[in-house]
Amino acid sequence: MSCEQKLPEELRVAVRRNATNVRMATANGPATAKDVVDIEVPGLDASARVLLLDGCPPVLSLGRLVDEHHCTFRWDQHGAVLTDHLGHKHECIVRNFVPFLGAADCAFPAPPAGEAPEDGDADLLDGIQPEAHHETEEETPGMLHDLTHLRKRTDCEACRAKIKSKPGRRRDPKLRERPAGWRHTLLVDHLSASDLKVEKRDYKMCLVCLCAGTSYGDVIPVKSKKLGATVLALREFYGEDQFYFMYSDNAPELKSACASELMLHLTSTPNRPQSNSIIERYIQLIVEGTRCLLFQAGLPPRYWCLAARAFCLGRNAVLPARHGSTPWAAKNGTAFPGKLLPFGCKVNYRPSERTGPKFAPRSEYALFVGWHLQPGGIFKGDYLVVPYEALVRTDPQRKLVVRRVKEVDMSVGPLIYPLRQVRDVQVDNDLLKASEGLDETEPVIEGDEELQVDVVEDELPEGNVTPIGEEQPEAVEDEEQPVGDGTLVRIPRGKRLFIPRVGAPPPPERPSASSSSSAPPKKMEIRDEMAIEFVQENPKRADTVIYNKYEKYKVAKTVGEARSLGATRPMILYDVSHGLAKITDVPAVVVLAMTATPMPLLEAWCASDSELGIVGQKRGRQVIRYTRDDDLSKPATIARALKDVRTRRGTHLHGSIPCTPWTSWQRINLHKAKTETRERILKDREESLEYVATFQRIAKAALSRGGSVSFEWPRHCEGWKESAVQTMLTDLNLIPVDVDGCRVGVKTKSGEPILKPWRIAVSSPHLEHALQGLRCEGGHKHAPCAGAETARSAYYPEQLCNAIHDGLDAHELACAAVFRDKSAVEHCASAGAPTEVTCSGDATAKATVEPKGPVGVSTGSLGSGEHDNDWELFCLEHGMHAIAQDDEESTVVQSHRPLRGVALGMYTGLVTRVIPASDPESKSAGCLKALLKETQKLRDRTVWCEDQVEEWSSVRKRDPTASVGRVFSILGEKNAERNAPPELREYKARIVFAGNAIQTASGCAPHELFQEVASAPAAMASVRAVLAVAALRGWTPKMRDAAQAYIQARIDGPGRPKTWVRLPKAWWPSSWYDSKGEPLYYDPVCPLVKALYGHPESGAIWEKHLAAVLTGLGWVKVPSHPGTWIHSETSAILAVYVDDLLMAAPADHEAKLWRDLEQKINFDESAVEISKFLGAHHKFKRSQNQTEHSVQMEEFLIDAAQKYEKEVGASALAPVRTPYLPESFSGKDKEAAGQQSKTCSSHLMKLLFAARLARPDLTVAITRLASKVSTWNLSHDRALRRLMQYVRGSAGLELHGSLSKDDLSTAILVMSPDADLANDLETSKSTSGLWLELQSACGTRCWPLSWRSKRQGSTASSTCEAEVISAATALKAEALPMLDLLEQALGRQIKLLCLEDNTQCIAASNSGYSKALAHLARTERIAHGVLHEVFVEHISGPAEMRHEPTETHKGDMFTKRLDPAPFEEALKRINLTTPARAHSAPAQASKQ
Repeated sequence: MSCEQKLPEELRVAVRRNATNVRMATANGPATAKDVVDIEVPGLDASARVLLLDGCPPVLSLGRLVDEHHCTFRWDQHGAVLTDHLGHKHECIVRNFVPFLGAADCAFPAPPAGEAPEDGDADLLDGIQPEAHHETEEETPGMLHDLTHLRKRTDCEACRAKIKSKPGRRRDPKLRERPAGWRHTLLVDHLSASDLKVEKRDYKMCLVCLCAGTSYGDVIPVKSKKLGATVLALREFYGEDQFYFMYSDNAPELKSACASELMLHLTSTPNRPQSNSIIERYIQLIVEGTRCLLFQAGLPPRYWCLAARAFCLGRNAVLPARHGSTPWAAKNGTAFPGKLLPFGCKVNYRPSERTGPKFAPRSEYALFVGWHLQPGGIFKGDYLVVPYEALVRTDPQRKLVVRRVKEVDMSVGPLIYPLRQVRDVQVDNDLLKASEGLDETEPVIEGDEELQVDVVEDELPEGNVTPIGEEQPEAVEDEEQPVGDGTLVRIPRGKRLFIPRVGAPPPPERPSASSSSSAPPKKMEIRDEMAIEFVQENPKRADTVIYNKYEKYKVAKTVGEARSLGATRPMILYDVSHGLAKITDVPAVVVLAMTATPMPLLEAWCASDSELGIVGQKRGRQVIRYTRDDDLSKPATIARALKDVRTRRGTHLHGSIPCTPWTSWQRINLHKAKTETRERILKDREESLEYVATFQRIAKAALSRGGSVSFEWPRHCEGWKESAVQTMLTDLNLIPVDVDGCRVGVKTKSGEPILKPWRIAVSSPHLEHALQGLRCEGGHKHAPCAGAETARSAYYPEQLCNAIHDGLDAHELACAAVFRDKSAVEHCASAGAPTEVTCSGDATAKATVEPKGPVGVSTGSLGSGEHDNDWELFCLEHGMHAIAQDDEESTVVQSHRPLRGVALGMYTGLVTRVIPASDPESKSAGCLKALLKETQKLRDRTVWCEDQVEEWSSVRKRDPTASVGRVFSILGEKNAERNAPPELREYKARIVFAGNAIQTASGCAPHELFQEVASAPAAMASVRAVLAVAALRGWTPKMRDAAQAYIQARIDGPGRPKTWVRLPKAWWPSSWYDSKGEPLYYDPVCPLVKALYGHPESGAIWEKHLAAVLTGLGWVKVPSHPGTWIHSETSAILAVYVDDLLMAAPADHEAKLWRDLEQKINFDESAVEISKFLGAHHKFKRSQNQTEHSVQMEEFLIDAAQKYEKEVGASALAPVRTPYLPESFSGKDKEAAGQQSKTCSSHLMKLLFAARLARPDLTVAITRLASKVSTWNLSHDRALRRLMQYVRGSAGLELHGSLSKDDLSTAILVMSPDADLANDLETSKSTSGLWLELQSACGTRCWPLSWRSKRQGSTASSTCEAEVISAATALKAEALPMLDLLEQALGRQIKLLCLEDNTQCIAASNSGYSKALAHLARTERIAHGVLHEVFVEHISGPAEMRHEPTETHKGDMFTKRLDPAPFEEALKRINLTTPARAHSAPAQASKQ
């Protein structure tokens, strides 16, 4: 096969067109070859028929050569050889793992040396293929090479700046179709230079764009990755043109920009850069070319944007692509019209302004830094230069002006790069000075401070050297006396050379009493309740922002008060550390520990006399050591260690695996040493990673028992970079803390400090706090850690050991606070540990205690249990670890999130009050009764099968697709808004599957096994539409609640992965115990049969089950309204909201429809007329043919207001007439943070729930405040209080609607969209509002269906534009779907009437096109032409747009704040009135 372009001219005339029709599968998809040509292959004495395929490289079939022409082919490590039938051998050239037949032997030309072989994506890769590993030099080096430095030349000094490793094999993305020229397929990605030390005003990133059809590319500097900047960069690249496809990774800003620019987005595979290799390789070329140009020009890295754009244009202008022409010519049709000058060279230019006397020279010297392109890559003859004068002159603002000029030319003489020459001279001078002092310096090889492998024997102490890889002898005491008072032993590591011990340094000086009050201790936390006193004379620089802030907060008396006045924690710490403030700590809360002895310490891979263990024993801690001789690679040793951890509650695990295989010396030997040495190093590294897995396994057991974990290696150890170690740190939630040896007393014999950088990864924040601050503070020199001094850094100093144990003590005190045992505090005080510990958050909450034994069998009431279970349950409930339960070869799972109750200011927006396990009410008789009832109900329905119990270790070995999770209970009070007394409260219990802590047998992520994860309940508008249909037909809507809905659907269906559950030990049945009461299982699990609440798939499985039932009974789903169904025979309508069903049906068919459902679905009670549905109270009233409906949420809103009153300490909120303050919100940083900044979202969510159901008057106030949650300040506090005042005073408002059976054939759908131009002062964006209702033909009766208030996504430039956006969005999102639902339910066409108060919007709709509004398709994803199609062309049926004055427009109240009088009038228009006025208010009069 070949492409016709590769054939010589004499063969092209012999091509036979349409001579065949061969269809084949290629890398780019199916392709068909129709043209053929017959050729003779010289040298092989063979003929071949060549299929011609576009973009195909010349290829000979190896199988046909062997089978038909009797050739043989051999390919081994010595090369590839083809032997023909005459015995002649033909050497093949192998490039990128592809054999090429030499040009002398084949009619097809071989690729040029250094060029990567072509493939099926040749057109896609034009000019950007990876450079070959062996590159050839250009025959005529010169100025053109300096434009891009492609290809690399060995005699070019700048090319050496892009030395790289051998490239890996490329996997190119497979595009949907072959790109054809400009504007077809665009490849995009971001290039970041955030590691550069550049100013804030400089560009730190750019957008890289590449046209796949022409190979034309460019980089567009951007300030950020935000959507607006990305869109502007795309338009800068292609100007007025438009691409059809955009290929990129899955970055959200690129996906949004593609949608905004109306391009089809082709994405690469997530987390696989190889699938996006074209643009990645192009970015690599840009980086290498930019590096060369900056080096060539002598410019610093902050000028990378200029160099990158110059490289791209040079490549576009001079490098030919595969289609024969340059990318510039392929895009523009002509060659580049400008001058091609190397970046950074010396040029002459003519300044645009006239300076100097008349006969002064008109040209000046400058540096050439690129070409200026207009948007779309248009060149109009402008060049970019930096004048010499600007380089020499010092600008006070530190700005270097780059001039755009027309006339520029190369300076006379050789090619000169001035700045590079100057820097070369400076480097020569510096080297000359440095060479004079080389005799006085000692060479030290850079690398890790660990032991060197290739060492000179006389550099180590005599008698204590063991060759690496052999067994390590017992440690021997050094003859020299240790320096200092302490006794130090070897660092707890095995398998390393023994090095003599180092004595402890003298103890650090304690700060004086006078200084202790002025600066906070290193380990003390700055808390809000601490008293503070600031220097009253402002020490800051005048006329600065920090000066003004200091003036405000210097009067504060506490840290919290200073923060409320504008100070931040770093500002306060700075003032304290510099003597500008004095801080006084308040007494901490003394908590009580659980036991009288500290928890044990287990050291792994340590020495038999480790100092960490010695210090722990002195402090009364039990120490368990597993040394190198114990060999933790053996299963028996691992099992013994696991048993030690599991049988000792709260065990602390410390590990320090031998780091010798990961030192820098071993890395060097891995590349340069002999084969035997390399094999030994690789074997040692493999063994080290096995140790990491063992440590992770033991750590999970320790964490599951309430202990902590720490893992130590040198900071620069190569092992930290291994994926297995990174996974361990992530799974165990370990926090890395850096410690410097000089800070904890590591010194030489002469007293010079040794740096010794340690890194200790810890799981406990208390241990992290104890180790923080142990970093070098500077002010001294460090002795090199080499030779004999290496021994002095091989041990934990006593100071470091004490710091670790201080952190462990603090961890134990915090964990045991809940158990109120005073003896441990007394013990810790006697041991010298800190006895004042402040516990915050859930650490002070009470634990949930579950009884031991089966429910109702052994221990009586739920809520009491044995002490061992208390600790584990306490750890689980308070999130003290990330591992739910350890077992044999257990898999990492996430812990269930800590429970948070109302005490923390967070409550749900629903009407059921959740009772935390820490609340004493959860142990009340009512709660226990509800829990026992729920448990028995689940067992009766066989939600899980207790008879098929197995050990989890057996299940995971047998079924790799299995998963397991625990179950727990949630208690709540129903109808909590009524505030009933305890004896009258109605409690409800739920047994829940812990869906966020699922453990899989194979170790994969749980979501990879899920098949059903999406569910869509009915919307509030759908529910109101069902009620409207019932009113029109004279039906009575009735509701029912499916009993335990989720568990009515099976989760163990065929083809689904099996799910198992772990039951709490208190719920174990008696069959799981022997006759003596001992458990028969260690980790029992039983299969989950039904879709239990909490499982990620339960909602979707129930919805799928219910959909199958409804479909079988003749119900048809309404596609435009999820959760809404219409019966095909009776026209009954049904709305489903999870397990709540609302049906309106003919009276003669209603009973049968419910009976049919009862045969498939279990219900709690019989169907009742709607009264309370989804938390709202409904009333239906009929008089003759007319139906009146009202809905209110008085109890719910009063409860929300009372909770707010309790939080702010208000006795009663005064009623107000509107929810709006007359003032506007303050901007960012204009006022201090609000008091309700942490709880505002909870308040707003609860009110939003009521606004969606029954209170449209709250919508605008809630949406305005919801947009300020992240920047909440005192002005928002005032606005929230005003909103709560209005809610408290207007809680009894009812939303009314009325319709008659006479309106069944005449009712119309009325939408009232509106918009307010730029009412958001911060963003200048407009607000869209909508009121949608079903109205009688006479206009006297109406039924509310939907309402909304939402800020528009783009900034409208006129009122007309804002109104068009609002009307088109409302039509698309609300009106048309509602029209579809009503027409299906009523069986007729319904007229759509749009009431618009803007005449320009009506005119634009009638015209169908407006140039000023053409951009809406890109910015808002809507086209205003849809208004013309609906209201003028009537594509959706009868429709009309009519003008309505603003004074009577119902949608006006959803776009702006209104004064009291107009606001009350607006409430009357939408029939939102008090119960005293609960009658059918007349609808807005409209002429039909």
